[in-house]
Amino acid sequence: MNKIRFLFILFIFITASQVALGQSIYGQFHPSKLTEKVELVKWDSAIGQQRLFATPYNDFYQLVQFYVPQENPLYCGVASSVIVLNALRKPHGRITSQKVSEVQFPKVWGSRIAPFDLYTQQNFFTKKTNRVKQAKVIGLKNITPENTNDKSAFDPGLSLTQLAGVLKAHGLSIKKYHANSAAEFGVSEFRKSLKKVLKDKNRFLLANWKRQIIGDRTSGGGHISPIAAYDEATDSILVLDVASHKVPWYWAPVEQFYAAMHTKDGNKYRGYLIVSE
Repeated sequence: MNKIRFLFILFIFITASQVALGQSIYGQFHPSKLTEKVELVKWDSAIGQQRLFATPYNDFYQLVQFYVPQENPLYCGVASSVIVLNALRKPHGRITSQKVSEVQFPKVWGSRIAPFDLYTQQNFFTKKTNRVKQAKVIGLKNITPENTNDKSAFDPGLSLTQLAGVLKAHGLSIKKYHANSAAEFGVSEFRKSLKKVLKDKNRFLLANWKRQIIGDRTSGGGHISPIAAYDEATDSILVLDVASHKVPWYWAPVEQFYAAMHTKDGNKYRGYLIVSE
């Protein structure tokens, strides 16, 4: 009986110590402790390039030719979607001319229409995507004199679930993963997904995370961008950040990045999508 009591007291002591240190009893870190010392390595530094050239888990070259920065502070999800849509479809000739981006020439030049078979942040929105979430709501263009003081009238940007919805509206297949698992298990599963997806040229990974948790000191909270590579030797990922008006692309440690996804956006955790045709 005394032995059982001793073990119970020891368990309580260890648990209390972990909590005091900011650690979870289910894993090795707690998100609130990961804003202190996180090394983000610039993608074009000597170290960053070495990682990119060495890793077999690499979608960088497929994605980079279609990279576009977000057009405004609210379009991270839109820009990320455009990159992936083009990477999946343009090399295979699967994009039809987007009418919003076509040009009509005058009669003196033959009245022909110049086609535009590429997705952009202007032609991304369709009747189907608007059923998921209206473009004017995403871009905060729904402000009126009547609702300007009503917080409930505004929901700019895209959550992970909404991002999945608008990509499905474009006919893509989506697997959605909320980062709500305990740290140790969640990080392990995330690594498995990274290795599988970044070796498969027919799938891409989009992540939704909170900037500040990985030491990103720029303004804003939640963010979305494609993940372009994983370096197993340093356990880091290459974030093809669409907010190029704020930060360059960078390598981030996987554990800290998972912690940044393991944050709430409303009532649900952020996370990542695996996107394919």
